[in-house]
Amino acid sequence: MIKTNLIFSTGYDSFIYKTEQDLFNKKFVGELQLLSFLERELGLSGEYISNKERQAEYLEYLSKEIEGKNSFISESFNNDNVGVAKELLKWRDELKLCNWDFNKGVSERLDLIADIELNNNLSLGISDRWILILSIINGVDDINIGSIEINDNLQFLHPIYNEIFLLLKDKGVYIKNKNLDVDLSLNNNLSKIKDSIYNNNRKIQLEKNDNSFQILRFKDSIVSADFLAQQLTYNNINPVIINRNNYSLDTSFLTYNIPLSGSEINDSNPQVIQLFKLISALFFKKVNPYNLLSLLSLPMLPFSKKLAKELSKVLISSGGIGNNEWFEVINYFKNNINKEKKNWKEKIKEVDLYIGRSRTEKIKKEDLINVYRNLASWSAKMQNITEEEGMKDQLLNLHILSQSFIQTVENLKEIEFNSRELDKLTNKIYESINIRINNKEKGSYNVIKQPSQLYENVDTLVWFDFYNQELKANFCSFLMQSEINKLTKQKGILLWSKEKQIQLQIINLQKAILRTENKLCLFISEKSNGTLTSLHPLFIQLSSSVDNLKDFIYDFKFENACIANYNWNESQFAIVEKVKLPEETDYIKISNVDLLNKRQTESYSSINDLILNPLDWILYYQAKITSKGLGNIDELITLKGNLSHIIIQTLLQNEKDGVIDFNKVDINNEIDNLLEEFTPKIAAPFYLDENNFEFKSFSTQLKKSFKVLLKIIKDNNLYYDSSEYEAKGKIDSINFSGKIDLLFYKNNMPVIIDLKWTLSSKKYVKILEEEKSIQLALYSKLLNNKNSFTGYFLISDALLYTTNELLEGNRVNIIKLQEDFNNVNHRIINRTVNSYNYRWAEFKNGKLEHSEGKNEEEIQYSIDTETNFLIPLDIKDKTKKPNPYSDYGLFKGLVK
Repeated sequence: MIKTNLIFSTGYDSFIYKTEQDLFNKKFVGELQLLSFLERELGLSGEYISNKERQAEYLEYLSKEIEGKNSFISESFNNDNVGVAKELLKWRDELKLCNWDFNKGVSERLDLIADIELNNNLSLGISDRWILILSIINGVDDINIGSIEINDNLQFLHPIYNEIFLLLKDKGVYIKNKNLDVDLSLNNNLSKIKDSIYNNNRKIQLEKNDNSFQILRFKDSIVSADFLAQQLTYNNINPVIINRNNYSLDTSFLTYNIPLSGSEINDSNPQVIQLFKLISALFFKKVNPYNLLSLLSLPMLPFSKKLAKELSKVLISSGGIGNNEWFEVINYFKNNINKEKKNWKEKIKEVDLYIGRSRTEKIKKEDLINVYRNLASWSAKMQNITEEEGMKDQLLNLHILSQSFIQTVENLKEIEFNSRELDKLTNKIYESINIRINNKEKGSYNVIKQPSQLYENVDTLVWFDFYNQELKANFCSFLMQSEINKLTKQKGILLWSKEKQIQLQIINLQKAILRTENKLCLFISEKSNGTLTSLHPLFIQLSSSVDNLKDFIYDFKFENACIANYNWNESQFAIVEKVKLPEETDYIKISNVDLLNKRQTESYSSINDLILNPLDWILYYQAKITSKGLGNIDELITLKGNLSHIIIQTLLQNEKDGVIDFNKVDINNEIDNLLEEFTPKIAAPFYLDENNFEFKSFSTQLKKSFKVLLKIIKDNNLYYDSSEYEAKGKIDSINFSGKIDLLFYKNNMPVIIDLKWTLSSKKYVKILEEEKSIQLALYSKLLNNKNSFTGYFLISDALLYTTNELLEGNRVNIIKLQEDFNNVNHRIINRTVNSYNYRWAEFKNGKLEHSEGKNEEEIQYSIDTETNFLIPLDIKDKTKKPNPYSDYGLFKGLVK
């Protein structure tokens, strides 16, 4: 029987650089591949659970072991049980690979690991599998391996490899420790550097006008990626490239139409895997609306995507969840589901499990396990029917995370979890992953991550990321010297010294230099992904051995053409001239006037924008471009207004309906209860930690203001009629409709109060003084009452501003006018109608005013205000003020 010949290196688990892709009867293997091959040959193949699941299992065993004991880790375990179990399992696995027998007496720390090992049946990990191989090779008569060629320095590898290779040698396997085939025959700078490495970094001097070795230094890795892509396009070179994270380089390759070499995003948090954490946004009363919005926007969900889309609209428009609109959408979906499909009942169960659930302060353990069990089942099912490899990887990881979470929670004593506790738990289990973005294309350049992937010598090598590579001896780094001393006394112990770990890393890095024959170019980027880089350990080594190294470092600059001296083409980067922005104009030309249509019914908001900010009006009411459409939840100032409105209106209505009596109830308690009810429904962002102080301040002010409002009502003998009263009618052929926040009566005369939460009380003083209170004038007119009382109650200031001198109280500010306020209201209505007609005349003439920040003397509307009897613009320091509530600042060039 023909036996297999293996070629082994710790760097061969991924892509290997070799010129002959198929070598007869030879198999390249890295650590994991060698492990699998030996298991197969020894009859040890089996199903193994993931390390995530082993961590959950270890947490169970650790919990039982330290229960009721005053262990050295008790305090840490109470603070972070999952993290402690994860770290101890790592220690355990590394000690297992050292062939430790788990005998007690080494130290208190290791005794705990020994107790867990001896009292439980832990599922096998990679270390166990290596030790199992080590233990049974002697009992095997023959093995189907002819030879093993080792392309690492065996004396620096973990000692278990040396043990296994010796046992295989006894079984007749030819073991060859292959030395690097280093060519020192060329009398050039690269050969000198190689010779220096071979002779313990002896001092050398490089020759000028020799381009076999050079260092190019760039300001940023993006520039270096574009430079290399350009050179590969215009230069006749075919280098091997070393680059650990190839995503940005592949992006540049794509730009220059170069075949992609294959790349992945390291430590990424792809959308589907985020389901693992974001799903908790569905559980609790105090919801994080932004997490929920992210969840509902994911590309794949374990419930209807169509339903998720509709619910996200509700969340954006209302600022919360669990309101009437929320449940209307859910019920509509359930009532209109296609019952002819076999799985319709399953779909309704999914909606009830995830979306239709009752939100609580704490979620029960059984309920939590139920949700994640469904998530694990769904991700496994979707993995089987999904074709795209990247998505398959995400679903596989989501499945593993969910299974690990279930196992972890099952072994915890807690019977319910609040939001913080659940976040803490999921964060401990969750890990970012590497996701493949681009596959290697035909004709692409050879890109490897590490020099240890080089099996053969290369003609030209570009080390693209010659920076940020630390030398670390991580294996068993937790061991104290006293523990090492005791462990070395155990028979068969296989400790791997820190010195050998570091030496192996250095030798593997040096392969990049030693395996390059003609030209080596090292690329250094001072910044990568916006972060300053650190010096590569080989750069430090070269700096100490090469006397004139700085003469061979070229600092790349766009304007410097001397790069041609290094046998590189001059940069093809174009210096793009600055493009002048369009000149500012007071008017924008409307090409298709016929596309503009008058609204059937105008509201105060629309008429106000049409008059004062016509461009905003066009964008919002005609083009339908809104901040809501862009997926934005309102800012806090707006949410304060919405929340305070509904609470004040609810309190007054409850008192009118006899539900409460203000003379008998605690107002503060009533407001707190309503805040608890309405905040998640219409102002969920207040539940974010960063808004906690703001919410408390808001709550305090709301309570104070409501008490002031009650006193104003009492002092003025106002009778509460209703809130959100719809006032509608026609004024000079224009249909108007609006909802009055609070409608009272005083001696059979309407008292119209508009509630405001504002950053500036002066704004409303000016509105009244400058006769621009369109809203109050319209409401008064639509009620067909010439003698209405009107005013703005500023909840943010606990003040009522009015022009009616018949209202009184120490928190009532009378804005005195030179004539009767009814005449003023009549004049405001006339100005409003004139302004409405003026703007539409502009539109019909193809003109749209855009004058924010302009001098009032240059604005035609402002010039015509008195002559045409128009509503005055908002002017400050003789210029038109920008609209503070505009969502279009960036669009209009007003964001600096």
